[in-house]
Amino acid sequence: MKLIYVKLGYTDIIPTECGCEKHIELFKKIGCWVEDENRKPNPGDIIFYDWQDSGNGDNTGNPDHVGIVEKCDGNIIVVI
Repeated sequence: MKLIYVKLGYTDIIPTECGCEKHIELFKKIGCWVEDENRKPNPGDIIFYDWQDSGNGDNTGNPDHVGIVEKCDGNIIVVI
């Protein structure tokens, strides 16, 4: 993922970082962080996972993984 955005020159809107927690901090710093469980992801969105999150209420755990949304169909999110 990082190389795609670097090659495209998008590092001003997509920070480069390999750790999920730090990556989220950088997204917040540039004003591009949205945490809203009611929002349907769009293709191209970057999504973070916390495998221990119950899905109810704002996530208060630690992020475990990140992906790029390819599509969202109902309750299924397909990521790259």
